[in-house]
Amino acid sequence: MRGLTLQDGSQASGGTKSTVAAVLRRLFAWAREERIIPANPALELRTGWGSSVRRRVLIPSIPQVLRLAEALDHFKPGLGDVAMLMAFTGLRWEEAVAVPVENVDLDGQWITVDRTASESGGKHDIRTDLKTRAAERVVAIPDIACPQCGASSTAGQKDARYPQASSTAGWSMGNAAATSATRCGAAI
Repeated sequence: MRGLTLQDGSQASGGTKSTVAAVLRRLFAWAREERIIPANPALELRTGWGSSVRRRVLIPSIPQVLRLAEALDHFKPGLGDVAMLMAFTGLRWEEAVAVPVENVDLDGQWITVDRTASESGGKHDIRTDLKTRAAERVVAIPDIACPQCGASSTAGQKDARYPQASSTAGWSMGNAAATSATRCGAAI
């Protein structure tokens, strides 16, 4: 398992190694039960290869998202817009901060996700080489999130269709999110 690589030659992650080990253990256990082999050689395989612990997913209600956005805006104006967009579109932080303005279509109410942000060693990069083809997609913007999108995707101007939207002058959604995160001490 130590030298396990993917088909493209890159190192396998801890989670992948754990999955492979589990499959091998099950395969050899079945072969032992069926008396195909005299002993199970996979009994000694490690169970932990550095895979992450399963995270608990919290799905907030709409009122909870609205309260969170209000609280974040109180802390840092514009940050609530980012929270609303992420909550109602399902974008991950790394995707939200990488969305360029030209990938946001307010008329069609969609966002094209074709890049992601990463941070390594204090260096922030926007990457267009996504892990899977499914990661490149078009995400619908529900009506409840359009005002926040309009505020964050216009360059310092409010969108006439969403006059109630607060402005994050001069920033795209990605820049607004990244700037808010930087000022809040978060890393992308």
